[in-house]
Amino acid sequence: MNYLNMVNEVLVRMREDEVTSVTDPDNDAQQKIVCKFVQDAYEFVKGAHTWNATRRYWVVPLLYGIPTYTLTGAGHSAGIYTVRYSSTSTLLAEANARYMSTRKPEYGSPSLYSAATTVKGDIAVTVYPIPDDTHLDSVAFAASEYGDNVAVPSEYTEAEWNGLAIGGDNPALILFGYSGGGKLTEDDDDVAIPDTVVMYYALAYASRERGELGGQSSAELFALAATYLSDAISGDVDNSSLEYIWSAV
Repeated sequence: MNYLNMVNEVLVRMREDEVTSVTDPDNDAQQKIVCKFVQDAYEFVKGAHTWNATRRYWVVPLLYGIPTYTLTGAGHSAGIYTVRYSSTSTLLAEANARYMSTRKPEYGSPSLYSAATTVKGDIAVTVYPIPDDTHLDSVAFAASEYGDNVAVPSEYTEAEWNGLAIGGDNPALILFGYSGGGKLTEDDDDVAIPDTVVMYYALAYASRERGELGGQSSAELFALAATYLSDAISGDVDNSSLEYIWSAV
C-alpha cells in the first residue's frame, strides 16, 4: 500500500472525502492533518520493531584514504549487523567506536568497522585500517562511476547486487542491515511495514484529535492498534526466529 492509499483508507473510515494527492494544496484542513497522522503512525510503527521488510544491503567500494562511508537515505535509525568483503566470505569485526578512536591512523585492508556515526541524518560506517593505495582511487572512481555532479564519492545508496564479485581485484564491502528509511512524503511512497497497524494508529490519532470515530473512542482504537502491532511483530519474528535465540557467553 502506498502513502496516498493509506491516507484515503483513513479518510473513508472518518467519513471524509478522499484526496487525489497528498501534496494537493487544495486539500482541506482535515485531509491535511490526516496526512500528518499517517506520517506519525508510520514513524511510530517503523520504530517499534526491526521489521524484516526494512532489511537492506549496500555495496560499498573501498576508496583509498577514505575511512567513513555514508549510506545515503538509510536514516539515522538504520542498523548494520554484518559487513563482509564482496568477493569472499571474510567478515569485518564490529568495533566499539571508543576503541576505534584510540587507534592511530594506519593504512591497509580494513578488518574492523563501526556504525556509530551519522552524517546529515544518515548512518555512516567507519572502517579500520584506512584503505591503502591498493584500493580504488577516490577521485578516479567518482569520475568514472558517478559523473561530474557527485560532490562526495563516499556516499552510497541501497545497492543492487547479483552475488558476483564486485570490482574484480578492487575490494568492495557488502553491508547488511536494516534501513531506517525516509519519511512518507509522496503519493507513491511505499508503506512496506504492516499497513493495518499503521492505519489503525493513524485512526487513533485522528480520533483523539476529533473526539470519536464511528462510535469508537480513541482509547478503544489505540488498544486495537496495539493488538494489531503485537500480532504483526509476532508474525514477523516467526519469519526470522533464529535471530531471536539468545545464549550466554
